Amino acid sequence: MSSTLADTAIGCVVVVDRINTTGRRKARLLEVGLLPGVRVTVERLGPAGEPIQLRFRKRRVSLSREEAAQVEVRPEGS
Repeated sequence: MSSTLADTAIGCVVVVDRINTTGRRKARLLEVGLLPGVRVTVERLGPAGEPIQLRFRKRRVSLSREEAAQVEVRPEGS
């Protein structure tokens, strides 16, 4: 079973494996830099569990839980 950014705990560092969506949503995720192989840290969650704030490549990006659920990840180093 694969893990997604939506399942990742605050403070965890993961690596993007793949984007499981198409169209505009996939384009947005790719435009912000969430590409396979990118190392991502989950920094914090909003009060209702979203948005999910991420840090990667010297930038910070916030995603909705729905967007984050489309990004498959693996633990760093695996």
